[in-house]
Amino acid sequence: MPEDQLGQELERLHAMLAAQEELTDEQREKLQQLADDIEAALGKSEAPADFSDQIDDLIRDFEANHPTVTDLLRRIVDGLANLGI
Repeated sequence: MPEDQLGQELERLHAMLAAQEELTDEQREKLQQLADDIEAALGKSEAPADFSDQIDDLIRDFEANHPTVTDLLRRIVDGLANLGI
C-alpha cells in the first residue's frame, strides 16, 4: 500500500473516531493514540518497539463489537508492513 493510501486510511480512522458513538472513551483514546503513533512512525519511517503488539491488542479488543474498525486497522497494519514499518 503506498504511503498516500495509508494516509487515506488514517483519515478514515479519524473520521471513524468522530462518528462512532458506541465507542467508549477508553476505546476512543486508544484509537487516537494509535493514529498519533502511526503518523509519527510515517514521519520517521520507524515505529515504537511494541507497535505491532499495540495494534494486535486493539484488533482483538474491537473485532467482536466493531468489525468496521477492525477491518480498517487490519488494512493499516498491512500498509505499514508494506512500507517496512
